[in-house]
Amino acid sequence: MYLNPEPRLFKEAVGIARPSAFDGTDLDAFKRQWTIYHRANRRALPNDDDKILAVLSYCTGGQAAEWAANWMEEHEFDTVVVSYAAFWREFVDAFEDSNKKKNAQQKLQRLRQGTKTVSEFFTEFDITRRQAGYGNTETSNDYLCELLEQAINYEIAQE
Repeated sequence: MYLNPEPRLFKEAVGIARPSAFDGTDLDAFKRQWTIYHRANRRALPNDDDKILAVLSYCTGGQAAEWAANWMEEHEFDTVVVSYAAFWREFVDAFEDSNKKKNAQQKLQRLRQGTKTVSEFFTEFDITRRQAGYGNTETSNDYLCELLEQAINYEIAQE
């Protein structure tokens, strides 16, 4: 991979916030911020090198900074271009919580409406369902219906 050390100035999309600096602790937030920024600035980041360097430039603290330095060192003299897709998989694998899905599944089993409004509860349920990896399949739907029956506070739900 050829890394051009000279920064290029480009016109950013108006009204789109730059991602926050990434220290390795909140991958989901960074992925969301980066995806919005990248999609809005596609013309400014036309090739894989530009995208990779842009992501690395946000890795400024904690484990992310160390990972970025190591990655740069490993790939400094590459003669084969590293694809952005391969880089992104490596980046996500480095920081993703390997227990995230299992933790979300356990949280979903323990989730109860309690005193939350119906809207608040269903928002939390849906977010957790997605994190747990339950999609829109008949098997998933049957299981999710069972969990909902146990979790709903029927006194609040009927209001």
